[in-house]
Amino acid sequence: MNTIVKDIINYINSQNPKCIITKTSIDDRTQLNSACFELLAWLKLERKREMWISEGRKTCLKPLKLNPEYNWCVLLTQIIENEKPFAESFKIIDNQLIIRTDLSLEVQSQIREDAFQLYNPQPIIN
Repeated sequence: MNTIVKDIINYINSQNPKCIITKTSIDDRTQLNSACFELLAWLKLERKREMWISEGRKTCLKPLKLNPEYNWCVLLTQIIENEKPFAESFKIIDNQLIIRTDLSLEVQSQIREDAFQLYNPQPIIN
């Protein structure tokens, strides 16, 4: 079973980078947080798209575009290259992140579903 989403959420809750990275050095945890938030938000949206497709709506799954001018995109790229759980779950082609297509459709869908169900950020109230 793929636990990448649960591992990322565990990191977000604990703020302990060792929950998800062991070979990638980070200077600023803010960048790691941003990379995690963006990745989970994209997966959550992909699950919505998956549901819309099943309802017959005209849409398709889309990669997460990684702009090398943004530090969190560079860090996410490094993490996917260096960290086995990320490399086994995701692939980057032409600065676009996708869930690995060599994973079964069930596992791909489960990754999206986990993000959809488990990642529910609370709004900041001032």
